[in-house]
Amino acid sequence: MLPNLPEEPVRLTDVLNNNYHYPTSKDMEREFILNTLRQANENPAQIAKLLEISVRNLYRKLEAYEVQSSTLRFSIRE
Repeated sequence: MLPNLPEEPVRLTDVLNNNYHYPTSKDMEREFILNTLRQANENPAQIAKLLEISVRNLYRKLEAYEVQSSTLRFSIRE
């Protein structure tokens, strides 16, 4: 899956003047997790399976990326 491309072409002057934000690996991971969240209908078990991570690790990533996990179908029991 490709990251979202800018609406307009990037100008060389913007790049040279540091007015363009290059997506980092964290940006791309966050976007990938959000897209997977939508694809899996907000079911944490499905999302974790698609991402090949544990449900607990999924919640850690959601917390790190400041994504509200309260919309998910269930929460982790401590």
